[in-house]
Amino acid sequence: MLSLATITTILIYSASLTLLSIADSIRPQQSTVAKRLGTIGLVLAVSYLIALLSSTHFAEEFGNFLAILLYLFTPWTAINLVDFYWVRRGHYSVREIFNPRGMYGRWCWRGLVAYFVGFAAMIPSSAPASIPVRSPN
Repeated sequence: MLSLATITTILIYSASLTLLSIADSIRPQQSTVAKRLGTIGLVLAVSYLIALLSSTHFAEEFGNFLAILLYLFTPWTAINLVDFYWVRRGHYSVREIFNPRGMYGRWCWRGLVAYFVGFAAMIPSSAPASIPVRSPN
């Protein structure tokens, strides 16, 4: 029980920091204790709502959700690895990642084309999501 509480606390705090990072990337702001507590409350409320509204087949549906994430992040991960090791030879500027007018830019058409080509190339080997067939009873 202690390890479950510890991991849950870490995950909720990480989600709140992610929300604050997203907000900061849209409009720069100071992270205060009140904002952290507010985002923690938001994460808890959304998590509780999802738990209340989830179906009796939650595990199966969550597995399908994870499969979709796997399909979406596989080409993205491949692009990042190729860019880091082959194109940039292990040299990234973390500061420039957060600068929309920096060397990486906001959107790169070559990266988007590479993502969609990688996604399309992955489709033939993708397994279909398992859709439960329920009896009419």
